[in-house]
Order: sequence, then structure tokens, then C-alpha cells
Amino acid sequence: MQWEEGDSYWDKIRVWGEGPDAEIRIYRYESPGPFALTITIKAEEGADAETAYLSLRDKVLHALSGRVC
Repeated sequence: MQWEEGDSYWDKIRVWGEGPDAEIRIYRYESPGPFALTITIKAEEGADAETAYLSLRDKVLHALSGRVC
């Protein structure tokens, strides 16, 4: 994962990572507050991308102690 601070380092945070099967981006505008989680699955044609996405999303949310709202 990589880290980048926004214009005002205290309130804009972006973390992202890329692997062979997925890209994950986490962005938060204000602290404390909700964050935007973007997961892009690199699935082969015919693969069950939705199941892979939901599984990965659940793992990331667990690691972040996050929830879908």
C-alpha cells in the first residue's frame, strides 16, 4: 500500500495498493469521518468476479474495522 496526504494533510488522506488480482483505494476527506473504499477486481472473463469482490471487500473492511453505510 502507498500513502499520500492531500492539500491539508490533517483532513485528506489517500491510501492505495495494487496487486496482480485487485486494486484497493481508501480515501477520507475529514477526520474523524467516513471514508470511501474502492476495490477493482482484475477478473478473467467468465470468472465469478462478484464473489471475489465481496470476499475481498469483507477482508478489507474487517482490517479497517469499517462497515458499509
